[in-house]
Amino acid sequence: MLSAGCNESYVPLILPPAPTPQSENAKPDLLPTKLDFDSQGKLMVSFMNKGNKKIPPNKGSISIFIDGMMVGGYAFANLSDQSFLNPGKAITIPTNFKLSGKNRRIGMHLDPYNEIDELNEFQNTYSKTLTPPVTIGPDFSIQSVDIKSSTTRLILNGVRILNGGNSASSSNLTVDIRVIIDDVVKGDYSPILSAIPGNGEVAKYSFPSPIPVPNGSKRYRILLNTKNYNDEIDNTNGILEGPLPSGPTTNLNHELLAPYRTLLANRKIKKAIVWKSDHYRTVSYSQWTQQEKKDLDGAILDKLGLSPSVMHGAVPDGVSFAWK
Repeated sequence: MLSAGCNESYVPLILPPAPTPQSENAKPDLLPTKLDFDSQGKLMVSFMNKGNKKIPPNKGSISIFIDGMMVGGYAFANLSDQSFLNPGKAITIPTNFKLSGKNRRIGMHLDPYNEIDELNEFQNTYSKTLTPPVTIGPDFSIQSVDIKSSTTRLILNGVRILNGGNSASSSNLTVDIRVIIDDVVKGDYSPILSAIPGNGEVAKYSFPSPIPVPNGSKRYRILLNTKNYNDEIDNTNGILEGPLPSGPTTNLNHELLAPYRTLLANRKIKKAIVWKSDHYRTVSYSQWTQQEKKDLDGAILDKLGLSPSVMHGAVPDGVSFAWK
């Protein structure tokens, strides 16, 4: 016991050290930073790890969209430069996609399959409308597919290849064409094309043997790729896809247009559609001439990749031909 008047010694209060941030609070954070082109129209995409932790190896990817369609992508593990995995580091990928034209809508989606646990999962997408630099060369796309109906099934006979570029293609150019029906590959071809003039000229390619379409098939998809990267100025528009009639029919056009005719039967929709002539007159659909209605049908079929001239086997004047 302390005696009265004895001074007590001071004992300081010792606090435990402040807790260090737990490792589970540190996470990577992917952030898109830029979409751009090089001088030859090659798409460049840039992004960074804005987080405070390294991106796990062998996880993550980037998907690239052109005009609303996913055209491809890259797994992070396959990129030669892996420094971007570290916190605060960035990367610019020179893609394999080259574009032409005006007002192209470009987009990227980082970690689309959500493999990476991030600080912020809501900033992984980015899109922008861009105009690529003007380059000179051909630009191939599938304009339409030649589809016929036999008594028992539909048959694909060939395709029309359009050169929408600003110069003619070289002669004896080999391209790859793949035909897909309901996700099943039905044919792979490598035709050798004659020179096709630019600015919208078209060449016809007939398959070596007609492709029978299984009854009940829903959609077709035609892919065109050149052999070499520099064979054309835009390699993102070589896909044509569309619906197929449900089976053999005596009137392909009628069946393909049936869903649109149903819309046109709606009174409100019909009333909202007007035809404006060169003389600025406005006429409601119910008062259109038969030729004007036929023009609308033709425009719909053209959007489906089944232009009326192809459906009926006719070829417009002035079309160039190139055969395998």
